[in-house]
Formats: sequence, C-alpha cells, structure tokens
Amino acid sequence: MPSLELASIDDFLGPRDSRFLGEGFKRVEHSLTDLTISPGADGSGGIEATAHLAIPGLWSRKGENQQKPHLSSIDVMLFAARLTGLYAAHTFGLDPDAPFEVRSIDMKAGSSPDEESLEKFPVSGRLVAAETTGDQWSTTLDCRVGSLSARLHAAHGAGRRQSGDSQAYYVAEELPGPWNDRPYGVPHDARQQLLTGVHVTGDGGEEGLRASAQAMLVPDGAEAARDKAQATMIDAFVAAMQLGQVLLYTLDGIDRAGSNNLWMRRTRITAAAGAPDPGDDELTARLGQARLLPSPSGTWRSAELSGALHGVQARASVVHLLNPSSENDSRGGEGR
Repeated sequence: MPSLELASIDDFLGPRDSRFLGEGFKRVEHSLTDLTISPGADGSGGIEATAHLAIPGLWSRKGENQQKPHLSSIDVMLFAARLTGLYAAHTFGLDPDAPFEVRSIDMKAGSSPDEESLEKFPVSGRLVAAETTGDQWSTTLDCRVGSLSARLHAAHGAGRRQSGDSQAYYVAEELPGPWNDRPYGVPHDARQQLLTGVHVTGDGGEEGLRASAQAMLVPDGAEAARDKAQATMIDAFVAAMQLGQVLLYTLDGIDRAGSNNLWMRRTRITAAAGAPDPGDDELTARLGQARLLPSPSGTWRSAELSGALHGVQARASVVHLLNPSSENDSRGGEGR
C-alpha cells in the first residue's frame, strides 16, 4: 500500500467539531443520582445508582446526516471510574483531595447499541478486589453501564477508616473528590486532542498497516497554548481511535462520510508506567487481524486497533459494515 501523508487528521476525517471523537464526546454531560453503597468482601460489596446523560449540542454528523446518540465507550469509562471512586470514598473514608488514578479498564459491548432512555438508566458496580495496606490503596470493580460491562482498577490514597455500613446518597457530589469531575486526572471536556503530521505506511498486506501523528493537547479556549500535562487515558483512547479510523478507511478505500458506525466490541486501556519522555508527543497506531465477514446484512470488516500516546496503551476489537443491504445499513459504535 502506498504511504499517505496528511497535514491534519481533519483532512481525512472531516472537521473535528462535527465528529464524536473530535468534539462530540465533550458535549455529553454525565451525572449520577440515587446511589446506594454497600461495603463488603470481594464479590459482595457494591454500588448501585441511576445514571443520566444529557447531550445539549451536536453529538456527531456524517455528511449532512446527524447521527443518533448512543451510549459510548467514553461514557462507560467515566461512569465506571466514578462508581469505583465513590465506592472507595464511602467504604474507606477517602478525603475530597485524596489522590485517585485509574490504572486500567477493560470494556465489553453488548449485543446492540444503547440508544433509548439515555436520560435515566441503572448502573452498578461489584467489588472484585481491594488492597488496603501501605500508603497507596487500590479498588477494582466490575461495573455494568447499560448493556456494556467494564472492569476498572484504580489506585487511590489510604483511607481514614473502613465502613461496613450501607448508605444512600441522593447525588454523587455528596462524596466529593476527583472521581466526580476529573476521574482521569483532567476533565474529559477540558482540552482538544489535535493530530497533525499524519503518516500512514503499509507493506501491502492487511496485517502491516501502521500510522503515526504528532499529538497536541490544547486547553479549550487557548488555541495556541500547549498543555504540558501527560495524556490521560481518555486523551490517548480518543487520539488512537481516530488514527485507527484512518487505517480502517484507507484499507477499504472509503471515507468517513460514507461509512457506517464503528462498533467497539472489546476495549482495553492501560495507564503509563511512568512519566513520558520530554518532547515525545508521537502517537502511534497499528491495524491487525483484519477480516472480512459476510452476512445477510452485507460484508463486515473486523480488525484489532492498537495505539499509544505518552505511554498510555489503548487496544480495541472493532467491526463495521462495508456494504449494507437496504434492510440494514448501520450498527452502533464509536467511529462517528
């Protein structure tokens, strides 16, 4: 496959303002109410709540068509992190300024996209393990968010106490802390992920497609100011999946405006082991295990997308419909 050079990823995917992975995901508002937290042993402790999504602005548009919103992997990342932090805050008496860092998350999609009742739906988390020795403790929860599931592991400060009592909270903010507004270190809507100098290469086979780009994390409202902070897991995921879209669409010779939704079946994101090298802002991505899957609705393309930025690793098993029949022309997913 010949190489592809782009000054900006927008030259291939279109204006970021109309794309979900550009600006759309930042317009989604998340909240949790009616919480019940029940401390317990591994496998029995848990948290239940009601989740709410509000989308006051454009979610995603392809060509002239606005896409129907549905529950996304980013929504799951945010809710799972909040559930884990809230469980730990109540159970261990974490202070509002206690450190909290998501170290890994594994997500699995349901059999169909969640498009209805997004304004109010149940979510829950079940304790998998808690480490409560030393100066840094950790909590791992298996979470259910709509039809999607996630296992999230977070490190946090040592608790002041350990509670065995269940308690109800009307809103999540009754347990203040970074898990509510910045569970990944920086609010998910606080900055742009700008990708320039995109370079795509391949050896002519479906297993050899690679891409790289320079990533700039720019605070909203400061177009020219560089944000020196390390990429969060959301930054790296959003950036890597956009580069992955370029690889997928290049492989099959299609453009985003004419594409169907990209469904992320399984996703794993892991935090960096340490601070990134100064000045190393290269984003890399790779496409592997590409397959064509014939079906009554048309031919599906499946693949593994992987990427890395500042040491944060993201990997997703994805699928999208290439040539739909008249009866079925879309499927829920992330690549909008």
